[in-house]
Amino acid sequence: MKTKQTKKVARPSGLLTEIEAALEVGMSPTLLRWLTKNAPKSKSDRTLQCHVEDGEYFYARQALREFDAFLAEPWPHKQGKRPHVPVGIREEIKLEAYCECAVCHNMNDGEAAHIIPVSDTLCNHPKNLIWMCPSHHTGYDFGHRVHATLNRSTVKVIKERLTQLSTRIWRIEHRAEGAVLSLVKEIEATRSRLAKARDSIGKAALVTHGAHVLSELQKAVSGGRARPNSRGSKLKGMN
Repeated sequence: MKTKQTKKVARPSGLLTEIEAALEVGMSPTLLRWLTKNAPKSKSDRTLQCHVEDGEYFYARQALREFDAFLAEPWPHKQGKRPHVPVGIREEIKLEAYCECAVCHNMNDGEAAHIIPVSDTLCNHPKNLIWMCPSHHTGYDFGHRVHATLNRSTVKVIKERLTQLSTRIWRIEHRAEGAVLSLVKEIEATRSRLAKARDSIGKAALVTHGAHVLSELQKAVSGGRARPNSRGSKLKGMN
């Protein structure tokens, strides 16, 4: 049985994968990687600790929680100035809202708005930021009458819905990743059994089983859409 060889990095003991880390702290794998290379706060060189193996990132749960708490603490700032929102966090908030104002869905302009005023918290944690157009940002910050219904509780609900959507996507990815790994293991086991098979009937049964597993694997990695004639092309090498 011939299959395309794909090297899968074994998970280091006790560490979380990128998707598991994202689910742990509510930050995307992209932002987590950015935080491993960039210190988000001025006057601090602290970055997120990680373990990298063959291009795959793994994280310790305790290190994630401690860095999450670090981001929630007041950020350093110059006298009379707001703490700067780093580009990695700004992009996280922007992409979370699909580059649209979270209130009116305007895509022409946008900026990171603080849910709880930065003057009160000095905090640029992603959980305290939401993407808004300048109009709604100003209206929310200063309570303009035209935006009287856009109060803090409403903005928190909007943020929560955006966060829930991201979390659902990560959970789907996590389940899909687990399914793919299980299928890959089954392919390896079938290859091993096929090598040991002595009679033609047993080999034929293993070839049929292997073809089915390969078909399921292809569906898993392509979102359920199998390629035409994939079964026939794979069967050629299963003898």
